[in-house]
Amino acid sequence: MHVLLLLSAANAYESEPQEVIVSDTAELFQSAEFDTDWLPADSPIAVRFQIIADGGAWVWMEGTSNVTWPEALTLDFVGDPGTGELVVDSQIDAVTSVKFDIDIYSYEAEVDRREIENITGATTFDPWLLPGSLEDYAETTFSGTPTELLSYTLGVFTGVDLVFTADMVPTSSTIMEGVSWGVFDGFIEEYGQTVLVEPSGAPVEELEATYVATFDSTYDLVFTPYVEVCIDILGCYELASFDIELPISSDYFEHEFPFNELAFPLPLLSTEVDVYDFGEIELGQIANLEVPISNVGEMDLEGEALVMGDPDFTAYPDYFLAGPGYADGVVVTFAPTAAGAFEASLLLRSNDPFTPEKEILLTGLAVDPDDAGTGEGEEGATTTTVSTELKGCGCSASSPEGTRGAGLLAALLLGLGLTRRRKAL
Repeated sequence: MHVLLLLSAANAYESEPQEVIVSDTAELFQSAEFDTDWLPADSPIAVRFQIIADGGAWVWMEGTSNVTWPEALTLDFVGDPGTGELVVDSQIDAVTSVKFDIDIYSYEAEVDRREIENITGATTFDPWLLPGSLEDYAETTFSGTPTELLSYTLGVFTGVDLVFTADMVPTSSTIMEGVSWGVFDGFIEEYGQTVLVEPSGAPVEELEATYVATFDSTYDLVFTPYVEVCIDILGCYELASFDIELPISSDYFEHEFPFNELAFPLPLLSTEVDVYDFGEIELGQIANLEVPISNVGEMDLEGEALVMGDPDFTAYPDYFLAGPGYADGVVVTFAPTAAGAFEASLLLRSNDPFTPEKEILLTGLAVDPDDAGTGEGEEGATTTTVSTELKGCGCSASSPEGTRGAGLLAALLLGLGLTRRRKAL
């Protein structure tokens, strides 16, 4: 019973969680150009704005990835609440031109070219923005304050000037939504879902995971140009004033973030034999075989040992535990109570996800002393009337392979052998 309780512990079937960081910049407003042409159209005094927008959305998210089993290697992703950041940064290249055509006077030229930077918006959220997450999407918006884009005075002739001014208000909205986590051919498209991974049999399971999200962005400008005429004697008079709403850019696309390299340590069971023949044993004798159980993995290996088949084969102990790079073991005893051929299997059940069950075939032949021949078992078993020596098993979870832990087992087997011999007699 204690074996089952130990094996059912959560950490026996769970690897060390791996840190996951999703971070990248998605380019926004690429090649977003807009030309108002001359405004007002067909007017003798007009202004023209040419706009080029550029920017990007910077994303940061933190969480962990976990691998559990025993049914199969099961991978999931858990976001750390409040660690999501979405920052949108943009700039505008603006070119302003003016023209007038009054009577015999005409003029047309580019009068201003400038870059307007640090137009930003930011928000925080809970990863991973998949359906079922605490937040399904993250949105950042900004609406800037009016910025003077142009203030230009043009002398038409002595005492008469044209004054061009323009204010600009940028507005933007960016929505980020999660699409999936992808691992090989598996996908997680809802928060809390898992993906199954075929174990490779390596001591460390190495995986690459990629997060994909969509971005939906709009970028708009509102221009308010003013045109005035100023006469030295009479003062200034407004000739035109109007709002111009300019949809500069609209983007919708999927973005694949750089993959995360994950490395999950696993237990990995290894034994020296798959089949063992005890050979010919006289009635009244017992034969002991030490079976080292090595852990060539990178996390603790634990499991249970039981014999399936003829009850003349027994195993002790019924539980094993070995740290990474170490070995434990069990002792198989063949104590026949009647003449004949015997067969059983030593079944090792462990938390090794690649080989959760390892079977070692056991055979032996029991004969009456008067009929004993010269048949011998395979090398490795000790056949005596009372077993007092163990060989080849480093039976300690905290000792490397080869360490002798035979004293206690020898004493136990001594008592076991004496009891069985008395019964046989």
